[in-house]
Amino acid sequence: MDRLRARRRRKAHESYLQESERQRLLGEMDTELFREWFQAFAMNAGITLHVETPYGDNNHHIAESAFKALARALRDAVEIDVRAKDKIPSTKGTL
Repeated sequence: MDRLRARRRRKAHESYLQESERQRLLGEMDTELFREWFQAFAMNAGITLHVETPYGDNNHHIAESAFKALARALRDAVEIDVRAKDKIPSTKGTL
């Protein structure tokens, strides 16, 4: 499973691309476009996104795990915490 972090580090992103160059196409999509897709998504969503793929040989599974990790991170970010459902989610004053 890929890990998503609160900030983007260029080295981790570049190592993902080097792994992805083993197979140029996934279906009809060029593997070079996955980096572009994640960058465009992060910029248009107004978020900072870091996708780190520490290992993997199969580009289909690498891409699938990155998209799944993004979906889980987004779900966690917008899900209402049942322990504090009547409060505005904020870390103000706690950091």
